[in-house]
Amino acid sequence: MSFVQHLFLIGVSRFVERFARRHTPIMSRFKFAGLTFGERVLTLPDAVHYRRWIELVRCGCIEVGFKVDDDFGSFREAFQVAQRLCEAYAQRGLFPLNLTLNVRFIGPSSALLSPAYGAGLTCYIEALCVDRSAGWTEFSAKLCGEWLKIPGALPHWAKELEHVPGVYPLSQKHLGDRRRRFLDAWIESRVDPRRMFVNPLITSLLGDEAA
Repeated sequence: MSFVQHLFLIGVSRFVERFARRHTPIMSRFKFAGLTFGERVLTLPDAVHYRRWIELVRCGCIEVGFKVDDDFGSFREAFQVAQRLCEAYAQRGLFPLNLTLNVRFIGPSSALLSPAYGAGLTCYIEALCVDRSAGWTEFSAKLCGEWLKIPGALPHWAKELEHVPGVYPLSQKHLGDRRRRFLDAWIESRVDPRRMFVNPLITSLLGDEAA
């Protein structure tokens, strides 16, 4: 996307959100129809962060990862609950998810706190809005909460999660003994012995032992 396309995206989104919210679905179709796409060969860092001028578009974002079962039932469940919530909010004249619902699938990870830890395919599903649209906080908390009901599901730690009710005890439950193993390895490694890099989020997630 170009600089001009990003400015257009922001301008149209803000105008519709403020003055014509009920036209959000039409606006979304119009925006995506106007985007241009191409093919490029990129280095890995550039491929991951391929959108230029993305910093112009400030977004709300939630994301959850979970293991995919053989028939992809968990993925269908996650997608369908997003559809149901969007339809319910639309009936109230609210369109909090006004950008995209992204899905990606990745292989296993050896990182103890990762949603992708262990064997099997992991689905990451992400919801985005532009400029914190009306109803976003409530909507995203409900959507993330529903996604976290999937067995073993965990939030993407770099995205919004603090406003989701029960997110910390549920994450600790889904991490199981991996949380204790991480804490033991952290203490044994003597990395950050003075806990300079511990913050309330880490303490809430890992428990009082992190402090």
